[in-house]
Amino acid sequence: MKFTISAAALMAFVAKALAQTADFDPIYTPTQWQSIPAGQSFEITWKTPAKYAGEKITISLIGGATQNTQEPIKDIATGVSNDAEAYSWAIDSTLGDKNVYGLVIKLESNPEVFQYSNPFKIAGGAKPTTKATTKAPRPPPLSLPPTRLLSPPPWST
Repeated sequence: MKFTISAAALMAFVAKALAQTADFDPIYTPTQWQSIPAGQSFEITWKTPAKYAGEKITISLIGGATQNTQEPIKDIATGVSNDAEAYSWAIDSTLGDKNVYGLVIKLESNPEVFQYSNPFKIAGGAKPTTKATTKAPRPPPLSLPPTRLLSPPPWST
């Protein structure tokens, strides 16, 4: 038996596998493209639906060059009561080198249940790293000492 899968079916599977959970913890802050200062505290807020009350969550930071290229950076907090609906995040002053950041709230009892925040910026922290390249001065061309023939060439006689 030959097994084939269409590109559309594969994309639908991948989209479902990576899709956030529609009825889980909508995140209110940060707001879309909000600029958050590095080195300060910021209150992350969300709404807990009744079916997820009493659960523990993990809040993680993602970031990247674009919204579509964000990758996990670190867990901000684990074991947070979902009923709190807020968490005070002490933003590390070394953050800020990515163009875009986001948060992911995951249900600890089932990490496949998660929600993304709006994309946001972190300002005033680390700047994107660029390497300054300076060319070393070019050494002068090699000069060889004049060559002396030990005996005159045969054609010179």
